[in-house]
Amino acid sequence: LKSIIFINYLFKSIESLNYLETRGRDSASISINIKSKTKIKLNQIFKINNSNFLFDQKKINKNDYLINITLKYANQVGYSGENLLNLKNTLINSKILNKINFEKITGFFIIGHTRWASTGSVNLSNCHPLINVNKKENSYFYMNGDINNYLELKKNKNSILKDRDCDNDLSCLPNLFLNKNKISNKLLRGSYVLFYHSSNEPNYIHVFKKGSQGLYISYNNDGNLIISSDVYGV
Repeated sequence: LKSIIFINYLFKSIESLNYLETRGRDSASISINIKSKTKIKLNQIFKINNSNFLFDQKKINKNDYLINITLKYANQVGYSGENLLNLKNTLINSKILNKINFEKITGFFIIGHTRWASTGSVNLSNCHPLINVNKKENSYFYMNGDINNYLELKKNKNSILKDRDCDNDLSCLPNLFLNKNKISNKLLRGSYVLFYHSSNEPNYIHVFKKGSQGLYISYNNDGNLIISSDVYGV
């Protein structure tokens, strides 16, 4: 039963992202975040942030694992529907769903993203989410809009950003979010909706909104929260 519920929400998320493709389609992603009583057994070592298929899991307490599966695709000149087709094919070819013990899942959420590259190159490193892994936490950043003062905020010489090919305006955030009490809309200049979650707070998604970027909130028939950048994504 849990596997049916999971697959249902996964494909609804992909369908919603397909409707949002008019908001930008030079890159797209699906980030699947699972809280489970068992880990997924994989021997392969995966890259951090800059790959079509990204996998990470972290033990967050005595009984639980936090699992992230992120699918990315980037192409500067693409056709309508190309991104979602590639994301679905990557998911199917990875066979990762066959390795999940769905009965051990205690919760999950899925975040989809599509964009025009208003800042930074069109590549997998700049495809959201920006995933940053260090000893303290695994952190994930997604955004619609622009942080205008990101270069000023990046001047920290001791940057913890692992992927040096990431040159978009998300690249300033890993260092800032080490001290979450210092993060506010006053610090970030621009117009944006920013999502952030981490392995240290597995039950929370932090949302920051500033300016005119859209943020639509609804609930499905099961009472689960749906958030979208446009009304046709809910």
